[in-house]
Amino acid sequence: MLAPSISPNRALGRPTLLSHAICALALLAGCGEAEAPTQVWTPDDHAQPPRQDVDPARIPRAAEPTGDPTARAAAALWRVSCASCHGVAGHGDGPQAPGPLPDLADPRWQAEITDERIADVIRNGRAPMPAFGETIVDAGIDALVVHVRSLAAP
Repeated sequence: MLAPSISPNRALGRPTLLSHAICALALLAGCGEAEAPTQVWTPDDHAQPPRQDVDPARIPRAAEPTGDPTARAAAALWRVSCASCHGVAGHGDGPQAPGPLPDLADPRWQAEITDERIADVIRNGRAPMPAFGETIVDAGIDALVVHVRSLAAP
């Protein structure tokens, strides 16, 4: 039986052309990354009028809560997840409303519904409202219940 042949370069521990190429590629891979240029923001960058397809319900209003961070977070969550259908003030007049929705700011509606029911509808949905229990954590749902209560007309 014949012994397998061994390359003279490998037998002597000399690097092969392939090993040189691999090392060169590894070195070059790290050299090609240049630092991204930094741009300085100027007011002129935003001098264009706002796009017309922006949902106005998602734009923060000056009259929103300013002190309590939970209230501010709930107001922001309301704008992102609820106002497109329920409207910023909760009157059911959002641009994406699938039809007539209850006026959540109406004192009669507020008196007839419990906090638990509001949380249940947010969490599990109720046609035509989708369920948000998979996307909003319990603390967020609790904050939204407080926000819905804050919509009540004084």
